[in-house]
Amino acid sequence: HHHEGISENKEIVEQHSKIEALEAEKEEIPKADTFKEDTILQEAFKETMAESGIPVGIRIKRTQGGVAIEVPEEPSPSVESTGILLSRLSSLSKLHELVKEESFGIENQSTSEVELEYDFSVKTTKKRKPREEFDAEYVLKHFDPQKMFSRGVEEDFISLFRSRYEKLRKYIVDRINRKKALNPKLKEVRILYSSEVSIVNNSIVALIGVVNNFRELKQKNMYLIDMFDRDGVILAHVRKKRGDLILYPGDVIGIIGRAKRSSGKVIVYVESEDLVVFPEINRRKLPSEGVLKDIPDFKVAITSDIHVGSKHFMKDSFKKFIEWLNTSEEASDVKFLIIPGDLVDGVGVYPNQEKELEILDVYAQYEELASYLDLIDDSVEIIITPGNHDIVRPSLPQPPLPKEVLIGISRKVVSAPNPALIELWGNMRILTLHGVPLEDIIATAPGLSHDNPTDAMKFLLDRRHLAPCYGDKTPLQPLPEDMLVMEDDVIPDVFVTGHVHRFEYKVYKGVLLINGSTWQKQTPYQKTHGIHPIPGHVGIVDVKKYVLGRDDYISVKNFGE
Repeated sequence: HHHEGISENKEIVEQHSKIEALEAEKEEIPKADTFKEDTILQEAFKETMAESGIPVGIRIKRTQGGVAIEVPEEPSPSVESTGILLSRLSSLSKLHELVKEESFGIENQSTSEVELEYDFSVKTTKKRKPREEFDAEYVLKHFDPQKMFSRGVEEDFISLFRSRYEKLRKYIVDRINRKKALNPKLKEVRILYSSEVSIVNNSIVALIGVVNNFRELKQKNMYLIDMFDRDGVILAHVRKKRGDLILYPGDVIGIIGRAKRSSGKVIVYVESEDLVVFPEINRRKLPSEGVLKDIPDFKVAITSDIHVGSKHFMKDSFKKFIEWLNTSEEASDVKFLIIPGDLVDGVGVYPNQEKELEILDVYAQYEELASYLDLIDDSVEIIITPGNHDIVRPSLPQPPLPKEVLIGISRKVVSAPNPALIELWGNMRILTLHGVPLEDIIATAPGLSHDNPTDAMKFLLDRRHLAPCYGDKTPLQPLPEDMLVMEDDVIPDVFVTGHVHRFEYKVYKGVLLINGSTWQKQTPYQKTHGIHPIPGHVGIVDVKKYVLGRDDYISVKNFGE
């Protein structure tokens, strides 16, 4: 049975405060490290958390400042286990027959509809100059929270990769055909499945598969790719010419080379990195003027990573930004504020975090966040998504923030999942991703750094995937369908990320890439890891101008101290 909305949440909050009161009466407040398990709360939480997608084997312990939730670590599959999982996958001969439809029976963890908008209709009264009144037309698409839960069994991982392979295959076929059209030598090349490669023939063919393992053989000046398709294993030797190839377990790629069959495997010799083919996106086409002519002028404010609750949260800067948004002439046509994750600093996100926290209770952090968001003019639509510091499961895709933590907000806020696809006026698309996968790429791809997150964003677009590096820092939810593949209906006009605490934007193949700054000063942890944030920046984007190919579509505001 599922609880009825807000009234029961109130009970939990009351229960919460009764327990707090009892605790306070005791002479000795337990120190943060000598937690006492708390069963009443535990039961209450289990119920409310069931629908937010947090695994229910949760332990809750009390700390001095309230409740700390311990979420059991989702074991991020190590690259070793990845290898085993994927090779098992490939040995089950036909990828597409592996999982019969009925075993998809996703456990329905949430019978009630996941609502994407919370409107508790208590409006704050604020003095402000009038804005042009018009309804902002927007809709959240593609990432359906209803489909974000699974049983977490191995078959679900198998179906996840099968889905990834099948969705990306058509784009790689398209890329291979483009290469053939441009290069007469490749004109005769056929695209085959591994089972179709003959034993005697040593002709040039194209194969498409999922990468299981990748290494560089320095002394031999080549790369070795162990991959598989629906029929079996493919071993590719790629001659190193440029030296900039990097692949990850789970990447779906095409290769063009001389293929032969040997002891059950297909072995392919590939002349250079240029013949390794990615499912890259095509350049975005400009729409015709007429399409957007009836849409009113509006702008979108883009920022990220507020980290309310941290000692390093820049309160004054954030208030300055809100005041600018509410009162300045320049902000009068800002119709949307998009914040892709890390709204609060959370608890227990990394070791010894409590030393860096000003607010030790995660619920109190969200209440504090509410007090800021409530100051923002009602005519601005606020769209928020979770990040890795927020109170939902860490694995992607992440469901929207649960109602319980947003109950303190009295204005309307759109709580979207991570990633989220926002379609404006049926014509313009903004894709948001909090950005943990950027970390994996920055850590491993040659020439990338925290200072230039948009380079890592390009990397995602070239792979048409929002979390291509399997078995790294980004845990994935094993689902029957891989929602993180960027098919054509997900490719945006504007792609927004956060997480790395920089502000940077650039255009790639017609897509505007923006990494959205932060409201947290450099932390000791960041200092030791050489991360230099650019806090307090907000990008103000005129999406209509951008989509039509005009120049002056962005202005950058700095509210940093």
